[in-house]
Amino acid sequence: MPKEWLETINGYTASGRLQNHCSARSGLSHFAALFQTLIFLLLTGSIAHAAQKQYAVEFDAPPAIVQLLQRHLEIAQSLDNPRLNDAEWQRLIRATPREIRALVATEGYFSASVESSTDNQTDRSSVKFSVNPGEQATINEIELNFSGEILQQPTGDRPGIDQLKAEWGLIENKPFTQEAWGQEKRKLLSELVVYRYPNARIVQSRAEVDSKTNSVRLMVHVDSGNQRRFGDLVVSGLQRYPE
Repeated sequence: MPKEWLETINGYTASGRLQNHCSARSGLSHFAALFQTLIFLLLTGSIAHAAQKQYAVEFDAPPAIVQLLQRHLEIAQSLDNPRLNDAEWQRLIRATPREIRALVATEGYFSASVESSTDNQTDRSSVKFSVNPGEQATINEIELNFSGEILQQPTGDRPGIDQLKAEWGLIENKPFTQEAWGQEKRKLLSELVVYRYPNARIVQSRAEVDSKTNSVRLMVHVDSGNQRRFGDLVVSGLQRYPE
């Protein structure tokens, strides 16, 4: 076989292989570009879908209770969260009835009932909570106990036990709220700390709820600790100044 012909055949073979290799590389690059474009479209489509999804919550309850729930419930606060999704939304719906009962209990409603209904659409999900708070509990008994040096305090000195009891702001047969209960305890302790007993502390505090009578019994035990008085006044450094 002539040498030139072999070279031609070899040249054709080498060229053919080179062309096939280049075609394969070109095909892979084209496939990679298509794959990247597809992923991009899927991601942007998912983001756009998530951004379009709307969530809403509604409360059917007395106005004061609605304000309380809108101000404190996690599900109400989450409506402004741009990352809110369906999984988190379902978790919030399941947790909310328990949160509602705990919140209304702080206002003295210890027998509240909660029902929910949902409406799930492709671009919008909403839930409605119907709350029947029941009757507000009232205070049926108040017990204030003291220990410490205040028990030996001379009559007429402030703060006296009779004075502290008279100034206690919660009254029997009036509605109970957690806010007022906490406020009165802080005020009681402040009276002791400011005047004579800086180490005063509440050693026991209870609000016992009777569901049968829808009433609350309050008990506070305060330990005044020891009195603190100013000692003798000692002034030093006057030798530098004329008397």
